Amino acid sequence: MDLTLHPEYIPALRSEIESHWTTPSNFDTNALTLVEAFITESARVYSYESSKQTNTTLQLDYFLTTIAANVHRVARRDYTFADGYVVPKGNWAKFNQQAIFNSPMLFPDPDKFNPYRHLESGRKLKDVSMKWPMWGAPGLAWPGRFMVDRFIKVLVAHLLLNYDMKLSQTTGLNISWRESEVPSPRVKLLLRRRERQ
Repeated sequence: MDLTLHPEYIPALRSEIESHWTTPSNFDTNALTLVEAFITESARVYSYESSKQTNTTLQLDYFLTTIAANVHRVARRDYTFADGYVVPKGNWAKFNQQAIFNSPMLFPDPDKFNPYRHLESGRKLKDVSMKWPMWGAPGLAWPGRFMVDRFIKVLVAHLLLNYDMKLSQTTGLNISWRESEVPSPRVKLLLRRRERQ
């Protein structure tokens, strides 16, 4: 969706892809630094867990109805933080991923879509840290992130090389689903084949 919302990046993205493209199976996706930064910024802005609920703990029955896409932990016993906050035994605690990704201390001007922030920081989509909990906590991160990283880059490359695109509408792009903002199923991505140069 961000390719249609931020078309000003498309010429530079296409240029980078064209300079490295061979075939989808023999394609150095690690050389696509701007594509990487664009995808990483899109993931930051539209991270899966918006954590809209105000309660910082989740009861087990609620958690079982929610897709675990981040760092969730259950307290095996009552746990008291240094500031006195208590997580009772059996409750879930989790990172507020959206709060981290929208922190002005970590991401200056967080409401602005800016892929270049990741080029400057060297951050990559597949990275794992306490400041980038996209894939889980350090040491326990999802190993499939490496495959996803490559797949998304090949998909974006294919779309940009072969199609011009736009959305079927400009409003109502997202809907709330559980604790997340996700693309509305009513919004269609319209593709028109383009002549490769």
